[in-house]
Amino acid sequence: EAAVSELLLTNVQNQNLGASLSVVVSDEGNYGEGGVLTDSLSTSAFIIAVNDRPTLTTSPPYETPQDVAYAMPPIVFADVDALPSDLISVNVTVVNGTVTLDGVDEDVRSRLTITLGHATQRVSSLVFEAAVVDANATLHQLTFWSLGDQLGPAVVRVSVDDQGANGLGGPMQASVAVGVDVFFKYPSMAILANTGEAVDEDSPPVR
Repeated sequence: EAAVSELLLTNVQNQNLGASLSVVVSDEGNYGEGGVLTDSLSTSAFIIAVNDRPTLTTSPPYETPQDVAYAMPPIVFADVDALPSDLISVNVTVVNGTVTLDGVDEDVRSRLTITLGHATQRVSSLVFEAAVVDANATLHQLTFWSLGDQLGPAVVRVSVDDQGANGLGGPMQASVAVGVDVFFKYPSMAILANTGEAVDEDSPPVR
């Protein structure tokens, strides 16, 4: 009796379907006439979903020349209990730089609900709501720009809110901060055969 009273039912991780438990006992014929006697009991349990925390992953470090459009490596959003169509909130802030959505597919951009920033301009802050599938497509194709002649470290911070999708516990958040090293790009040079003078290759002809 003590062993039966201590049975513990553990569900499969991230499974929120019903579960059942069946118990069969046998006295194995102990003791007396009548042979083996058995009894059984079945019960069920309803598993309530609990909202899991999302994650953001990427592959730093990043580096780029100044004044050049830099297609950032993907930032990947994952949430084991969010559906592709669930809406999440995304917040992007940049220190010593800006981002644009120029590299994002136009159809994807049209489905973003942008509450801060702009879909086609360079901005240091961007907040939008989107389905998981569109948010991921956007975070895969962010474009970074340095600030003019700004050199050295820049930071792109991304935070997401799953808005409670899906389960008890309320909204859950995740964030990642990505460093971008902005370095000086030396201009390309060309040698003038008649003078030996070095000039920028984009300079007008010298006569």
